Amino acid sequence: MTLTSFSGKIETWRLNHFDEETGWTGPDLEDIYDDMMNLRESFTLEEMSDKKIMERFLGRHSVYLRGWGRSDDNPGARASTKPNQPGYQELLQKYNDVSTHLDEFFSILRQNNIMPLASGTSEASDTDTNLDNSE
Repeated sequence: MTLTSFSGKIETWRLNHFDEETGWTGPDLEDIYDDMMNLRESFTLEEMSDKKIMERFLGRHSVYLRGWGRSDDNPGARASTKPNQPGYQELLQKYNDVSTHLDEFFSILRQNNIMPLASGTSEASDTDTNLDNSE
């Protein structure tokens, strides 16, 4: 699963009903999931929310997923009610920043023979070259 998944509630439902080792926990659940994902791909979140899609296939008026709370169908409304929570783009930027710093840190450790080279890597990576140029 990727962070860019636009089907968070549907994916959460799948994770609750699918086990990597044993497969689906009940009959026809894979078909239901495939049908929900096909409908998700046909409509934007504004046109049809994950909750509405799930209600259509699961036959329930109110779909509750642990961890999602009982939120509004409008994804934009959620964002405005919790201003302290970072958005996806902000989290992605923070991840990229940390990943870059971590690569630089590993490079310095390797240059000083504190950390061995990872198997299958060359002695001078792009990060090593960038650090050498900045000194």
